[in-house]
Amino acid sequence: MSMSVVIVEDEALIALDLEGIVEDAGFTVAGIAIDMAEALSIVAAAKVDVAIVDLRLAKGCSGLETARHLRMHHGVATLFVSGSMSEDLVRQALSLAPVGFVEKPFTPTQIRQPLDAAHYLKRHIAL
Repeated sequence: MSMSVVIVEDEALIALDLEGIVEDAGFTVAGIAIDMAEALSIVAAAKVDVAIVDLRLAKGCSGLETARHLRMHHGVATLFVSGSMSEDLVRQALSLAPVGFVEKPFTPTQIRQPLDAAHYLKRHIAL
C-alpha cells in the first residue's frame, strides 16, 4: 500500500527536490502546490495521506492555515518544512498532530524518516 503526498512549497527548486525525495522513497506525489488554493484542488482530485508544507508561503498564504484546513477537512497529516520555525509557530502547529518538523536546508534522510513513520502508522494504526 503506497502513500500519496502533496507538496505545498512556493520555491520551485525546493519543491522539485522534495518531489524527488518522496518518489525515491517509493511514495506517490499527488501534486505540487504553491498555496492553499492549489493544495485544496489537488486534495479534492486525489486521495492524499500526507502534505509536506512550508510554514511560510509566498503571497501572504499561511502554511499553518493550509495544514489546518487539510487536516480538519480532508484528514491529511502534515510534515512541516521551513527555513524559519519560531517556537510560537511550532507550538501552534503541534495542535495539528504533525508527523514532524524539518528545518531547511534539509537532507533526504530528514524528509524520508518522518514519511516512513507516517507510512507505518497509516498501515498499522489510523493516522
